[in-house]
Amino acid sequence: MNAQLSTDNDQRSSTGTRLPVRYALFLVGFLLFVLAPTRSVADAWRFSAGLAYRAGMRLEIEGSSYVQMNGLHAASAGNSGLQYTVPTLDDITQYADRQFDDGYVFMDAGTPNDGDTWYWGYDNAGQYSPIADTLTFHRNDMFQLSASQQRTTIDELWSSAVSLDDDLDALGVDLSATLGLKRDEGFSFDLRMGVTWFPGIESDLNAAPYAEEISRTRTGGSVSYVQDSTYTYDLMGVVPPSPPYAGSLDGWPPPSPLIPNRPESLDVVGAVLDYTAGGGSSSRITAYNQVSFDVEAQILELWIGPQFTWMTGGGLTFFLNPIVSMNLVDVEADRREIWMAEENGQTSTLGSWRDDLCESDVLFGLGLHGGVEVALGESWFAVLTGGYDWVPDEFKGSIGPNELTIDISGYSVSVEGGRRF
Repeated sequence: MNAQLSTDNDQRSSTGTRLPVRYALFLVGFLLFVLAPTRSVADAWRFSAGLAYRAGMRLEIEGSSYVQMNGLHAASAGNSGLQYTVPTLDDITQYADRQFDDGYVFMDAGTPNDGDTWYWGYDNAGQYSPIADTLTFHRNDMFQLSASQQRTTIDELWSSAVSLDDDLDALGVDLSATLGLKRDEGFSFDLRMGVTWFPGIESDLNAAPYAEEISRTRTGGSVSYVQDSTYTYDLMGVVPPSPPYAGSLDGWPPPSPLIPNRPESLDVVGAVLDYTAGGGSSSRITAYNQVSFDVEAQILELWIGPQFTWMTGGGLTFFLNPIVSMNLVDVEADRREIWMAEENGQTSTLGSWRDDLCESDVLFGLGLHGGVEVALGESWFAVLTGGYDWVPDEFKGSIGPNELTIDISGYSVSVEGGRRF
């Protein structure tokens, strides 16, 4: 079970500027409270702080996977052809008795000492080449070998794009300040500004966009294998007797010229004559990839807008507050992809990839908030606010072969306590 590609790819992408959210939050809060002593002709400053909740935000992840992009498979499809073990070649670096179809070269008593022998013979004149100063011998061998064939097919179980989405919500903190600009009987026109921080936006998404099934069929059998061998001996200037010639172990009758016992070279050509099929077996491999995303985000919203206030008796005040906002969006995401295969109950990892995203962006938006303020005394009050924040642009980032989009528009509600100065 071999994958065409097995890789462990750790990529960390960081484009854009990382925003110091905690420092921006501190700065805005500091400036709001520094202005607390300032008073207008209409009314004092009113400051409030509390918890905020936003829902209806949307995360979308689109794209592909590395397995699909690279066209990976757990095995290669097709027929493997006949598989058999070729007989071991003669080791011509060793002294030995070698019998051929047209002669022989054996060892004599002195071969282990000087490497030569007079115990040799050949049959045909064509074996001798006076120009090359060589003598050649030939041997034809027939073998019956165990053999097998394998056929591999790939069936795609499914292949789809990575398309994930999630509804996001977050609990945060809200800090606001309201400056009275004009007051009339039962009505006031104010300027309200603030900062809202949503630090804990999280989402975990998973996909399995590709799967395949590998079928392997193995068929056993045997082959008739023929092997033609050509041995070439360097005569070292020796002129052999006319053929047919057959030397003896003791070199008698003369002449008995010496030649090397070891060949100078060996050329082998083999071929399969026929194949006889036998029994077989089959197996299946299921391969699939898993892609997971871990996304964390935080939003720091700076907002400002006019506030229209209607004052009623009993300490209740109703208000409407259209705003413009600047949203600092900070996103970190981790993408992991694993390419796995299962065979006979055993799971193996064929490849893995990892990508990281760390980006920030500034998005501008509009909103409409409304609520009620309840007097808790001469200086203290509580505020309940609800509304919708619309941010036309979306946060976009690339992570591996995927595109990540976050729409931070959503409904919000906040509960605050405050004090007039």
